Amino acid sequence: GWHPVTWAALPSVFLFDFATGLWLRGTDMPSPVRSLFAAEALGDGRRIVVAGGHDTAKTALSSAHLYDADSDTWCPLPDMTSARDECKALLVGDKLVVVSGYSHLEQGRFCTRLTIPAPRNGGWSRTTCGSKVGGIRARPWY
Repeated sequence: GWHPVTWAALPSVFLFDFATGLWLRGTDMPSPVRSLFAAEALGDGRRIVVAGGHDTAKTALSSAHLYDADSDTWCPLPDMTSARDECKALLVGDKLVVVSGYSHLEQGRFCTRLTIPAPRNGGWSRTTCGSKVGGIRARPWY
């Protein structure tokens, strides 16, 4: 989120505990402080991937991190194949997919690329619309 007065991006993490109805304070997101990033909970609902976005200088990021709610810790993931600001993340079957966004030089021109973590090599793979992901053909939504 952003500071309500200065609009500066904040690294703060808050978790809502449905059992108690209370908000809990989590460990801050690691540097760089980012906003307009992709975030998606993995299948167990206890781990969240944060990817891309932009830093305080408005430079698009390719970095990604995994947050584990049980241990309240962050773990760096390999960088995505390209920097992506204002991208989105979703689960397609058991695959995490980061879609759309744009690089620093492509400001506001959203792409149709999909970025998918490649568990075999620990990195990410990139594909384009028309490719199948988890048995579903990816199509642009514009």
